[in-house]
Amino acid sequence: MPVPTIPPLPVEITDSIINNLHDDKLALKSCSTVSSSWLAASHRQLFHTVTFSPEKFALNDVISFLVASPDVSRHIKRFKVCGYSGISLHDLATMLRPLTRLRELSLIDLCISPVLPGEEAPSPVLRELQSLRITCCNVLDMRHTHTDCIYLLGFFDRIHSLHITGSTFSWHDFGVATAQPEIDPAIAFHPHLSIDSVATSASALRTLCRLVLSTPTSYWRSLRDLHIEGDWTSASHLPKVFAMLGPQLRSLTVKPSLAWLGIDTGALGHYALDMPTDSGDVLRAQCLDKCTRLRVYKTEIGYGQADHVRGEARFRIAVDLLAQLPSSVREVRVRIMPCFFDLHRLSSARSAQETGESALKTRDWALLNRALSAPKFRNTRLVLLVSQLKVAHPKNEFPGLVDLLKGALPEIEGRGNLSFDASSKELICETYGSTNPHRMDWT
Repeated sequence: MPVPTIPPLPVEITDSIINNLHDDKLALKSCSTVSSSWLAASHRQLFHTVTFSPEKFALNDVISFLVASPDVSRHIKRFKVCGYSGISLHDLATMLRPLTRLRELSLIDLCISPVLPGEEAPSPVLRELQSLRITCCNVLDMRHTHTDCIYLLGFFDRIHSLHITGSTFSWHDFGVATAQPEIDPAIAFHPHLSIDSVATSASALRTLCRLVLSTPTSYWRSLRDLHIEGDWTSASHLPKVFAMLGPQLRSLTVKPSLAWLGIDTGALGHYALDMPTDSGDVLRAQCLDKCTRLRVYKTEIGYGQADHVRGEARFRIAVDLLAQLPSSVREVRVRIMPCFFDLHRLSSARSAQETGESALKTRDWALLNRALSAPKFRNTRLVLLVSQLKVAHPKNEFPGLVDLLKGALPEIEGRGNLSFDASSKELICETYGSTNPHRMDWT
């Protein structure tokens, strides 16, 4: 009697099962050996995210593998290259060309060899990239010409989201005036490159300012979303950037710095505490009023007794910047963040520590209420992002803290323009790099 055969499952079902195994590499490897019909779905998950570093793979081996293995390369959508020294732009271009479905690229701690005089720069390799992250690479170095950074951006026709964080200069370089090499005027700018969104950390803000001010306006014609973290080295450049890009921006995220008021940070980042009595004129010069089509503005306000004087100064800067916004803004999103040291204390044993109520009362919320009650903000909604407030304090305190904020902002609440979001994770700071845990970037 013949043994009955089990009909094969439809491809849609097996693909769905395999897709749910995306975090189980061992199971995916097993699935890839079952049959040829399972191979493609297994490879899509196995090679969706790939990371190469010199500790595991030599650069030449990586390039040879990607070029010779199109059945692998075409499945890579998230690609991370870390730690290679002496990699050239041509190496990088050769590495990326086979990745025809690449969506996200991260370049971390790379020392990229410059394009030599007379050497032809690499041509564009991909039409579109969802996200490009350049972190602690020498093309961001403030002593670099940035020509190679422009060549690197020219690999793509369109970058939806560009993130530049960190730099390769050492911390003892702070405060040392170094000559800035000029960008080669003969450089051939990619005529069709468009960048929709840019985010930068404090340590890379100067690089961004220089890139913007040294490239044709058309290079940034599609930019609508800008995230910046202020630092003392770039305050003088920002007004020019806002004057140039402001009219086209629709969304702006700013984490301001005391340096915007000319307060010296010192070699180790310790701020002087001589806060000016009126910061309005200084911040007005930042040219935020040039952002005439801005719709959404995002910022962050810290609270708590830890480092109270500097925290209050940053609060005042954040509020004074709000007052400079144009009337086109329809939504202001403010993340309420406990001070770093407060989070540490509140997550440990609570003995004689300040309560959430006393911590919130360390800030003069009447200033925020007055700034956003101006007639030009009559139709502007204030959204307080309070997910960190909810995490930092006991659950039974949270409703009372929300009520405290409502009571501290009576005019905004009275207009019906105040709301709270306890779930949003936007504008959260995260540490990056293992050598300095206090260096932070926004996600």
